[in-house]
Amino acid sequence: MREQVAAVRAALARQSLPAEAIAAQFKRSPKAAVLSVVEALEELGMVQREGKAYRLQG
Repeated sequence: MREQVAAVRAALARQSLPAEAIAAQFKRSPKAAVLSVVEALEELGMVQREGKAYRLQG
């Protein structure tokens, strides 16, 4: 889980992306797992949703 969070944050550090684009960066393209991580980060205030895309806060 820790590695998933770090990978999602690294992807969003470069640019705002929809969950599908983040998942596509992984070997197995685990959209459901990526979406869970993104939503958890959003709940913690670390990620903000902009339409269908997400971006890091701060």
